[in-house]
Amino acid sequence: MPVYASRADQVDKSTHVRLIGNKSKAGDNAKISAALVALLVTCCGRSGGAMAEGEAATIGTVKWSILDTTTSQVLSNGEKTLQIRDIAIRPIKDMYDKKIELDGHFNFSLVDSVAVPKTSGDGFGLTGGRNDQRTFSWDWFTVDRPGHATKLQDSGELSFDTKKTSNGIEIHRMEFLTDVSIRVCRESDAPLDPSWRIKIFKGSVICWPVLVNGEAQDQ
Repeated sequence: MPVYASRADQVDKSTHVRLIGNKSKAGDNAKISAALVALLVTCCGRSGGAMAEGEAATIGTVKWSILDTTTSQVLSNGEKTLQIRDIAIRPIKDMYDKKIELDGHFNFSLVDSVAVPKTSGDGFGLTGGRNDQRTFSWDWFTVDRPGHATKLQDSGELSFDTKKTSNGIEIHRMEFLTDVSIRVCRESDAPLDPSWRIKIFKGSVICWPVLVNGEAQDQ
């Protein structure tokens, strides 16, 4: 395979409302349920009300830290509320590289093959890189059950869902269930001895856009 180089846990998705016979309490519970659903939907850039003219939709939040493994120095800590314009999409045969710029010349990407249904045994890659020098990066995630993937090397877990688009089956919403470390190597580095590590923190959520007629669009 060729190699290329969020709102955080605001809602516990296991939360449920226990309905009881009292009408007033049932009404309060219904309001709480509606608020939770609205918040979850808003995390992917859609809300129950109309957006103001010119307002860009939010498609997630990503929080990161970048470590220089040689010096053990933290080069960057950051958090970004994502809009579609923050993600650059590049087609590579039947795959799409969807890149998010961080800071200090670093970025990370989802590499998603639209020919793969992302069922058990399938997988996808997350990569990191720099825009000021040539690097190598590839971290594979194996789908071990519907909507859940684990990192093949090191530890890390993601939840995700997919959508059928005009391009194929694409990953839509992705949530980082644990901190995930993405290895970034100089071309001279051994793959298991990276020069930098990009940590994406638990709770980061991304609703990945799709490429339609050369432009990134919400799914």
